[in-house]
Amino acid sequence: MSRWNPATGEALISVPVPAAQVTSCAFGGERLDWLYITTARVSLGEAELAEQPHAGGLVCAAVGVRGLPTNLYAG
Repeated sequence: MSRWNPATGEALISVPVPAAQVTSCAFGGERLDWLYITTARVSLGEAELAEQPHAGGLVCAAVGVRGLPTNLYAG
C-alpha cells in the first residue's frame, strides 16, 4: 500500500503488505491513527499460500496520519 501527494505525484509513504491480494483498508484506533489493511487468500494455490502465509489476514500499521470519523447510517 502507498500514499501519494495528489498535487505533485510524490510517493509519501509505503506500507509493506505480506500478501499479494489487498482487499480493503480503513483507519481505526481511538485516535484513528492506525491503518488496518485486509488481504485475501481466494484462488491462491498451495505454493502461493506457502509463500504468503499471511494471505487472508489483517495488517495494522502506524502511518503518521489520522483518518476521519465515519458517518453512521441513519436508516
